[in-house]
Amino acid sequence: MNPSSSATNVVAAIDPQPEPRYSATITSFDWTDISTLSGVTSLSLGDDSYTNINLPFAFPFFGSPQTAVAVSSNGFLTFDTTGQTAYSNSALPKGSHPHSMIALCWMDLYPNEASAAVYVHATSDRVIVQYSAVPTYSNRGLRLTMQAVLRPSGRIEVRYLSVPANFSSGTAGLENSDGSWGLGFCFNTAGCLYSRLAVAYDTLADPVRLVPGGPYSLPAGGSVSAQLVADAGGFSAGSSHSMTLRLTDSGGVATTAPITLTTPASPALVLPRGSVDLGSIVLGISTTFALPVGNSPMATDRLNVTQLGCGGCSATFSASGLPLSLLPGAQGSLQVTLTTQGSLGPSSAVLSLTHN
Repeated sequence: MNPSSSATNVVAAIDPQPEPRYSATITSFDWTDISTLSGVTSLSLGDDSYTNINLPFAFPFFGSPQTAVAVSSNGFLTFDTTGQTAYSNSALPKGSHPHSMIALCWMDLYPNEASAAVYVHATSDRVIVQYSAVPTYSNRGLRLTMQAVLRPSGRIEVRYLSVPANFSSGTAGLENSDGSWGLGFCFNTAGCLYSRLAVAYDTLADPVRLVPGGPYSLPAGGSVSAQLVADAGGFSAGSSHSMTLRLTDSGGVATTAPITLTTPASPALVLPRGSVDLGSIVLGISTTFALPVGNSPMATDRLNVTQLGCGGCSATFSASGLPLSLLPGAQGSLQVTLTTQGSLGPSSAVLSLTHN
């Protein structure tokens, strides 16, 4: 409320806000082969090497503007100045360098194999880094074609044009500058990465914010309503955080109010693969496939998966590996066995997982 006799504009601020967090969403696949575009740069990357490239815009990554990035031969980008050639992948987040990373498929790759290449194409509205037919170091017959797209908004799009069938190696996801938080999309999980997969990483909204966010125009004696929204996703479990709401009017006069946010513990189920196409199956014959399951790094409690269900299905499903227990940020897999029944023809089913 504005108790004065003249109108004023009020600006609201809540501080300190935590470091931004990210979400990962499987999105529609799109591919631009940058190797044929004018102005493309082909990087000379040997085994366990990297190249620094300048960005045409300040790219916000975990809240910090970045003007250059290291492209590693081993399937990741990093803003770190240590560990750019790391070839032994691990789950995210991790205690060792490199931090501040974007992992497309971090593992030991070999981009100087014949017909393999790594390209960069930059414009004012996006930077694309493309790994083309890059094989793994241990098996030169397994090749990946994938690209990362960085946008000025901070959005990251990772696209996988070609991934070997049932590929079970590599780390995909994001990690902040000190390894205290990461968003692990995949870690050495069969079927998690597959051909024509596209993943978008977006920053989440400030965890504590006013809606609408202002500024607010208040006539003399008038008032405005706003909701204080709190999202605990960016904080660790069971912790309390003190902040200050500051309202500053046109004359520079500030009014403050304390805010305390306490976060409960909760798991967050992640299914990196939205659907599974099993192709042609003989009636009465069983087939088994891997169903990747994860607990989000933003979760604040252990995930316990206890049961697989399929209501009204014309086939029977069973799963080995239950119960499955995963710490925040951990990845696992269930081996699901399908036994077909009924008549010939196309069939689909929706599986359900029971968890805490």
